[in-house]
Amino acid sequence: MTRQNSASSGGGRRTPLGRDRVLRAAVAFADRSGTDALSMRSLAQELGVVPMALYKHVAHKEELLEGMLDAVLAEIGPMPGSAAWKGAVRGRLLSAREVLLCHPWAPQVIGSRRGRRPARSPIWTASSGCSSPVGSAPTSRTTQCTRWAAGCGGSLRSCCPPKRRSRSRS
Repeated sequence: MTRQNSASSGGGRRTPLGRDRVLRAAVAFADRSGTDALSMRSLAQELGVVPMALYKHVAHKEELLEGMLDAVLAEIGPMPGSAAWKGAVRGRLLSAREVLLCHPWAPQVIGSRRGRRPARSPIWTASSGCSSPVGSAPTSRTTQCTRWAAGCGGSLRSCCPPKRRSRSRS
């Protein structure tokens, strides 16, 4: 069903193709070439398999992009448990910024999916886990935390604008 990559077929065992391997390769491909250049065919070629082998692990490109987004957002550091909520959210946002700068295609993909899955927004991710101190109303602390994180959202988006292709003038 899959074929061996000619570079790795020197008698050794081929690395099994799994969802994690497919997603890691897709993220690396998108980091180098962007999501416009990413196709099931190009990814299969990079992995040294036939394109149909990928469909066992992802149904289509949209599912591939969703999985890639999950993998990238999983790189964002956890919310510190002991820090004050503003410092914790700031730390989470800085971690999100660092991750998104490493994956320049990700902000555009996140933006295109915000309506479908808002919980994946880095701003939501940054503010989730804010806990209220004992004795304060949980709703008000959560609301404050979410508003503060949303206010930081503009700076997060501005630090990670989508790549613009240079226009060649003829």
